[in-house]
Amino acid sequence: MIPLLAAFTYMLQGGAIFLMILASVTLFTHRASLAARYGSAFMISAACAVASNAVGLDGPAVLRVVLDAISILATPLFWLMARAWFDDGFRLSRASLAALAAYVLICGYAVFGSGWPLARLADWGTYLAGAGLAGQALWLAWKDRDVDLVEPRRRARFQFVMAVGAVMIWALLASPLLLNLNAPHAIVRLIDAGIVAVVSLATTIGMVGLRRRDAFPIPPTVKAEPVAPVDPALLQALNAIMAHERLYRSPDLTIGLLAGKLQTQEYRVRALINAGLGYRNFNDYINTQRLAEVRHALEDQTQAEVSILTIAMDAGFGSLAAFNRAFKASAGVTPSDYRRRAAGSAGAQASNAGR
Repeated sequence: MIPLLAAFTYMLQGGAIFLMILASVTLFTHRASLAARYGSAFMISAACAVASNAVGLDGPAVLRVVLDAISILATPLFWLMARAWFDDGFRLSRASLAALAAYVLICGYAVFGSGWPLARLADWGTYLAGAGLAGQALWLAWKDRDVDLVEPRRRARFQFVMAVGAVMIWALLASPLLLNLNAPHAIVRLIDAGIVAVVSLATTIGMVGLRRRDAFPIPPTVKAEPVAPVDPALLQALNAIMAHERLYRSPDLTIGLLAGKLQTQEYRVRALINAGLGYRNFNDYINTQRLAEVRHALEDQTQAEVSILTIAMDAGFGSLAAFNRAFKASAGVTPSDYRRRAAGSAGAQASNAGR
């Protein structure tokens, strides 16, 4: 019975490794995107983890060391891939880099330091930290699904990340728990291989289906694909609603409500704002409308006594901190500096006109 289970396990592990490598190659075709590069590296790291499990303790020591060293990077790479893929404004901070490096070091200590002091504690610390990284990545993929305007990415949020997340949770928590409860090792390995093989197949199919280049964020220095043609009447209606009704001021505005106002289907509004106007996130589009109103108010000398907080709140921003971040990212200066420059420019123009 055990040899038969082992044979099925090796077959499933071999299939999973092949599918992960295929998914890695598919992702690498989008290599202009940082998210795709992280994803490609993650798939290789995950394939090494499966290969290390297949090799086992009886395999060549050097091979096991190499596979284990690469597989340690799987969880950090998964987190980086999810952050870069689902957050268009993601930038890897020094704090995040330091935290990931610390995780890799602790994980390396747990993997290669068996029998060393605190090795057991490092082992559990790795499980908990890894589960935290995987959980945060899954939460990130889920929370912005309604405002994501890139249709292939919006569909992939649940299909891909949840599937890969299930493998991560299994690898980090379920499998070690079953072994600690003295479940038969051969059965645990078979279940592990089956889960990984099924998810690898689903992941590879999903990656092959993401043929559109804009499914992955690309840096501004890379030339984007041509903007899709828009429906002039629908665009005119959208601009009119934003200009006259100022729907962007409402904190409860959704794509569904906007589609209802325009008396059209939601998918057409998504396509108009994404492919037609170039926005990947609905909130980015709305904030652009809000910032345009704020800049106009800051340049208006008749509103010079109105506080910046009042202007920001009237435009629809929920907090001063969020407004300040969005404004500086857009204008390159703080709102106060922008207002001072506008006042100086208006004063200079008035002085020149009086000469």
